[in-house]
Order: sequence, then C-alpha cells, then structure tokens
Amino acid sequence: LLVAGKFDEARTLAMIGKYFSVIPKPTRELPVLWTVEPTQDGERQVFVRRKGDIQIIALGYKLPSSIHPDANAVDFINTTLTDSPTGRLHKALVETGKAAQIIGFPLPGRDGILHLIGAVVKKGEDIAPVQAVLIKIVEGFGDNPPTMEEMERVRKAAANSAERSMNNHESIGVALSEYIALGDWRLFSKTVTTPQKQPLPMCRLAPANIIDATIA
Repeated sequence: LLVAGKFDEARTLAMIGKYFSVIPKPTRELPVLWTVEPTQDGERQVFVRRKGDIQIIALGYKLPSSIHPDANAVDFINTTLTDSPTGRLHKALVETGKAAQIIGFPLPGRDGILHLIGAVVKKGEDIAPVQAVLIKIVEGFGDNPPTMEEMERVRKAAANSAERSMNNHESIGVALSEYIALGDWRLFSKTVTTPQKQPLPMCRLAPANIIDATIA
C-alpha cells in the first residue's frame, strides 16, 4: 500500500489500520520464475520501415536486474552518455547537426532488463554515420571512463531529480511503486565511485550483447 500527496498522517494511518489490518496475510509464496533468457552470443539487428517524419536508431544491451550491484554504475554511464546538453552523445551528434535528439534509459525490472541508447534523425538524412558514432562512443566508453567532473555532475543531477520528485506526489508515488516492485527503494548514487576504485560494467556494453534497431 502506498499513499502519496498532502494528507493527515495520523488519520491516514488510522484508516489504513482499520480497513487493511483485517485482511489476513497470505500463506502462499510468490513463485520463482525459472525461465531465463539464454546468453546472447552475437549481434542482432532489427529494421522497421514505416511512415513518419523521423528516423530512430537504437542500441539495446541486455543487462541484469535493476537491483544487481552493477545497476547504479549503469545509470551513471547512461547519464554521462545521453544527458542533454552535457552528455557525450549530445555533443557528438546533436551539436554537430547529425541528430535531432538523444535518447537513453535502462528499462527497470526485477529480472533481466534492456538498456536502450539511441538517436532521433530527420527523415531522409543518412543514418549510417549516426549509427557508427553511437556504437563507437557507447562501446568505447571503457577506454574513456568518466572524469571526476562528469561523475560529480551526474551525482548532482540525480540528487536534484530526487528532490524535484518530492514536490510532485504523482511522480514520487509512481517512482516508489517501481522500487517497491523491485523490493529495494534505497538510493545508491553516492556509493558509485571512480573507475579506478570500482570498475564499471563495460562488459555489458559489448558487440556480442547488442540489439541494433533502426526505424525509418
């Protein structure tokens, strides 16, 4: 049960106790999913043709659960690469006019997830150079780890985002529901250290683990 917004805490807790305490605790246990997707052993490509004004190039990398120890480092990598206007991909593709927008986010989940990183390109423009830059910068991140300045900027952005969410009951409610589903709602952004102290999970962003999708 999650309650978000401006409310009388004592009265709300009393009502919750009155109406929910009479519901018996389930005796069953949630089943453990036994189906696990096999390890991908090579690049996969998807090409979708449709009508529209834009083209989208997306790289999808399979990652472990959102509560895996690598998850927070992956979030740092994502923001360093895809943030606007300070991200590496924004500077390489948007500021040079090759792309109109950068997208990037790990899809949260308790089981294995997909990390999407991509670019929006105007209809009719060549997508091959954009695709090449995307792959080069993303998969070359391990050879160019984040600087202290980048990590501090990402850490501050995460703190500011969390603070802004607290001012919006709908936003914080939805966010908390996601973390409740994961089973862990703690913030670990302060625990991510420099690459010298904690190797970032670059093995996740490898050619053998990529799903290369183009929508044009």
